[in-house]
This record gives sequence, C-alpha cells and structure tokens, in this order.
Amino acid sequence: MGETQLARYSRTLSGLRIMQDEERFAYSFFAAETNQGFVTDELAADGTSGPYQLSVAPILGQSETIVIETRERFRPDRILNQRVLTRF
Repeated sequence: MGETQLARYSRTLSGLRIMQDEERFAYSFFAAETNQGFVTDELAADGTSGPYQLSVAPILGQSETIVIETRERFRPDRILNQRVLTRF
C-alpha cells in the first residue's frame, strides 16, 4: 500500500468541457449527466411487514442493494446490527 487514503471513488463521465485561457485568467468548465444515484429511505418500526413504497422510482434492474439496520431505540445514531441484501 503506497497510498494511505481513507476512501477513494473514481469514475469516468462523458460530458462537455470548455476551457478558455486569457492573459490574466484561465477558465475551465465541465458538465455531465449521469443516471447513477444513491437514495436512502428510512422506515420507522411501526409493526408493518411490507410491501414498502420507495421514494424514487423506477430503479435499475439487477442493481438493487438493501441495507437493513437495527438501531438503538434512544440513540438512533448508534447501529446495533446491519445486514446487506442483494437481489437473487
């Protein structure tokens, strides 16, 4: 391990890049659109067993990952248990 970084995320996007270099200033702009996203839906423990309505739809098939977290009742910032589920 030559680099010591806590987290690193890298991806390639196609988009539009505009650069202008003047005598005193240099400008660089980049714009891109992606269909990738991350959404968190928190559901209160009210005794229901589903089905649950998601806040964003549609989702891309074969890409769903669900993390089920059990939190402490009086300290919701403390996670007691965590299960990661993927489709199929």
